[in-house]
Amino acid sequence: MWAAPIVLNEYVFSIICGQVLMWEPEDYFLEEIEEMVKGLDVDVSAVKWAAAQLEVMSSDKVQAAADLLFIVANQIMKSGMTVLEQRRNITAQQARLAEEIQARKRSEVAMRTIESRAVSINSLDKEHELKTMVRNGEKRAAQQLLENLLVDIIEINLEHLDTVKTRVVELVVIISRAAVDGGADLNAILQQNSLFYLELLKITKTEEICLWARDMLETFMNQIDLNKDQKNLQAIQKAAEYIRKNYRNKITIEDIAQVVYLSPCYVSRIFKQGLGCTLMEYLTQVRVEEAKTMLKNPKYNVMQVAEESGFEDPAYFTRVFKKLEGITPSRYKQYAL
Repeated sequence: MWAAPIVLNEYVFSIICGQVLMWEPEDYFLEEIEEMVKGLDVDVSAVKWAAAQLEVMSSDKVQAAADLLFIVANQIMKSGMTVLEQRRNITAQQARLAEEIQARKRSEVAMRTIESRAVSINSLDKEHELKTMVRNGEKRAAQQLLENLLVDIIEINLEHLDTVKTRVVELVVIISRAAVDGGADLNAILQQNSLFYLELLKITKTEEICLWARDMLETFMNQIDLNKDQKNLQAIQKAAEYIRKNYRNKITIEDIAQVVYLSPCYVSRIFKQGLGCTLMEYLTQVRVEEAKTMLKNPKYNVMQVAEESGFEDPAYFTRVFKKLEGITPSRYKQYAL
């Protein structure tokens, strides 16, 4: 069954649809039904027969029906309240988590003790992988792996919310350290950690922990991007300043990379993204601008200007100057004087 809330005139209603199953009923499912109605004046056989008649629908169809019901309910009350949107997000995420949990139960229910040990070992590998993904800024892959880890934690500690919280706190420590390694500001991460812990203490449902963990990961990874942008800007400014001070000398990309403590490939990429031109194009522009200033001085001839502005070959200087300014250095000097 699934339901959609409706709020009208301070009253809360709901539209309920169902009943269906999202997977074929198994023996342990029917046994659980029998256990639940034990002691009640209920015909167990009739209940089992009714359960067996329920239509089995795929998770995609159930999700689509739930989404449609949500849209209809929203249209009725003509409101897009944040709390309802959050509930829809929780429902969608829980559907994915529940589907994977049930898939594991169907295939491994007979080996639960062995599986628990295997999951614990596997979780350690996943945690190391998650740390690497966060540090490298792989947001989507990290989100998927975090959800997979949450399945491991919830499956083993299904009835123990405090244990689930403890394991999630361990993930927060791993993710926050990886974020700092990835370039996030340490003080910002520590402040955010304190807020996250306070929020976690107030949570009383497993599905709320899952949504909270997703937001936590996104916040940390946004901190990496924010700090990386600031550091990139500083590197671009430092590279440009180095070029302006040393344009007369022979400069290579490797020289610039050493000055800003970045790899040649990385500094080339961020410089192009930040200023819209390559390092060598910027160097050429600086040299040509200096050449234009010197050409206005009658005591310098074209060959002297080429040498003083960093061009070793006067012929190459003439070609570059004409390409950027549309006229030769000699003609430019005539007009300037």
